[in-house]
Amino acid sequence: MHFHLPPEILLIIYNYTKETIIMDSEFYKFLIKKRNIFFDNPLKLKFKLARWQYKEPWPIPTKYSIINCYTSKLKPRMKVKKKIREFELQGFIPLGIIKDDIIIPDKKLSLLLIPENAFYNQERQYANLNTLYWSVWKLWPENLERAKLYNRLWI
Repeated sequence: MHFHLPPEILLIIYNYTKETIIMDSEFYKFLIKKRNIFFDNPLKLKFKLARWQYKEPWPIPTKYSIINCYTSKLKPRMKVKKKIREFELQGFIPLGIIKDDIIIPDKKLSLLLIPENAFYNQERQYANLNTLYWSVWKLWPENLERAKLYNRLWI
């Protein structure tokens, strides 16, 4: 028995299953056509960054000051930058989770947004006291409907 589903229904199934097994040529053409919208007119995102910094517990700075985050009582200080930055997302990078009007970014997107490659991760075991760590404090799209469409097209 052979049945045919419209591409919009297949897109919903694709979002929940994350499987490419449902791709036929018609759905593939539909998906490429929808994705081309973001290649021509990228998704515009705005965000703020947070800087995390450890204060050294001793007065003489050392060259190598690495602590174990699980056993140390030192906690980083956080400062949210006031500057609102902009980023254009064309595709192939997962957006993350959209909750209300705010986006909880995917790790790949966060690594693109931070200025240095010192991503603040709470699950890490060791931290360098001389390094500034960064994280995305707040991320929001200019157009929420386009962000939801982007999120459905790139899983």
